[in-house]
Amino acid sequence: MKKNIFKHPLLIVGFLFLCISINAQENTFYDSHDEERIRPKKGYLKQNTPNPTRIQTKIGYQIPESAREASIVLSHINGDIIHDIPIKFIGGGEIELDTRYLPTGLYIYTLLVDGVRVDSKKMLIIR
Repeated sequence: MKKNIFKHPLLIVGFLFLCISINAQENTFYDSHDEERIRPKKGYLKQNTPNPTRIQTKIGYQIPESAREASIVLSHINGDIIHDIPIKFIGGGEIELDTRYLPTGLYIYTLLVDGVRVDSKKMLIIR
């Protein structure tokens, strides 16, 4: 017998949190797949693939044309900065990150544009 998930309010709430992100800075709701349409002026990060990762991962980004400088900062979840990767080209692109030498754990990567944090994402490294 199949169960109707709509009879379970906690499942509905969980599903909504997976499908919708809240952009606190602009106080708007947006679908996480709509990043290119919603946030082109500030720049943004794409979720790394694969995630979780073992050996290597790719991180996509979009840097606005008005930017003077940009970088992606990789930090351990405890706040220790692991690496600061300068972005040399404005517009869309991606970096490849070798994760072989990083210990298992949760990491945060943050896009800085002209010294201002504009986006962050989580990355999980497993062995």
